[in-house]
Amino acid sequence: MLFLDPQRGYAIGWGPHVWRTSDAGRSWQEVKLPPLANVGEPRKAFAAVNLGPDGVLRVAYYVDHLGEIKTSTLVYRLAWSESDFEQDVVLPNQIVVDLQSSPQTTGGYSLYAWSKLGPPRDIDNVADNGRRTGALSTWGSVRHASVQQLQHTFDERLLFDGPSVGKDGVLLVYATDASGDGAPRDLTFLSKNFGKSWEELNDGAAQGGYFDPETNTQYALFTYTLQKRQF
Repeated sequence: MLFLDPQRGYAIGWGPHVWRTSDAGRSWQEVKLPPLANVGEPRKAFAAVNLGPDGVLRVAYYVDHLGEIKTSTLVYRLAWSESDFEQDVVLPNQIVVDLQSSPQTTGGYSLYAWSKLGPPRDIDNVADNGRRTGALSTWGSVRHASVQQLQHTFDERLLFDGPSVGKDGVLLVYATDASGDGAPRDLTFLSKNFGKSWEELNDGAAQGGYFDPETNTQYALFTYTLQKRQF
């Protein structure tokens, strides 16, 4: 469930399906899907969805082949005033697992896609554990924006929980390192300059957390103590 305001919002479910309401859920209209979004298993879901601060809905899904596009994740966009999805960006040779938008500014906002580089997991290959190198890609909120993949990548030995996007270039990527002999370590990768450089923060064993993008404040529970830090 993603809402622009108390009246207007979306419901997104298996199939996948997208419904839209303009009367606080009293009635719903199904939205036509973008090309090949529903090809595959009957309970297929989008790889990621995001509702931008300007009310633009974006959906991401992987395709093996669509015209000249091969083995790519497609991101389609739908403005509230429009009835059909249109292509936003193409992310070649990667599987998007999360899609986030930065807070709105006078110049618009940015989109960040968290991806696993390479093809989907081959379930028929027992040697393929599904782990891939992680990467972040970004583009602007305007139509026909150019995609930039941030140069820093993340080791495939890490288990990732996705990113958070704050104001003024603050990016957080959450991960767990369970590759050693001891207890797993929760890590936060922090960038304060739009992903140009990164710092690794060892969080020990956090029990869930929340990030407030408007104040760049991260909250996390450690045993019986709620802690916070601001960036």
